[in-house]
Amino acid sequence: MIVLDTEITSKMWIKCAKCQFLVLLLLTTVLPISKANSAVIFSGMLNPDVAASTDGTSIGSLSFFSFGIPPSTVAFFEPLSTTLVGNTFEYSTGVNFDNAVAILTNGENGIVTGSADASGIGTFESILFSSVSLNGIDLAGFTISSIQWTINSYSFNNATNSVSLQSTLTINGPQASQLPLPMTFGLVVLGLIGLRFRQRAIDTGRPVDTESM
Repeated sequence: MIVLDTEITSKMWIKCAKCQFLVLLLLTTVLPISKANSAVIFSGMLNPDVAASTDGTSIGSLSFFSFGIPPSTVAFFEPLSTTLVGNTFEYSTGVNFDNAVAILTNGENGIVTGSADASGIGTFESILFSSVSLNGIDLAGFTISSIQWTINSYSFNNATNSVSLQSTLTINGPQASQLPLPMTFGLVVLGLIGLRFRQRAIDTGRPVDTESM
């Protein structure tokens, strides 16, 4: 279909092209790829633990053990009580954090333990991280920005003078920025080409074949 280049149709073309460009530009701002969820590398429950206690409190620990040569252990100690249920301890700096990250990413099958008194039953990394591990062993290949230890439950049994702990380990990576959808970039480019093509046709005073566009 051939559209004659009249003053009215020329103005309509300009408005139409500008509207298309504005819509496409808007798409790049409202349709980003959000990678907020990718900041969490792993989150899962650790083995429960029971420890002796006469007053309902204890010194708990989140520890990482490596079978390397020589073997090494890194532990974060926290005073625990029933008032801390739901609390999350976060570690992101310091020598202990750096050493823990080294154990988590050294390619060896270490042990991670969340305990009520530093003597709990741990879980092998290959089992704990099986759903996310790149090498089938640990978190080698990931960049770790912080480690979180959440106290899900902590109860005191007065009859047995013991406390029970259930906790969750969360490993976080760097927060990714939002990236516009690649497809919208292409649409914007096409919109600019179309706008230029229409404007050139108007400037030269020749008809535009809309079926070929």
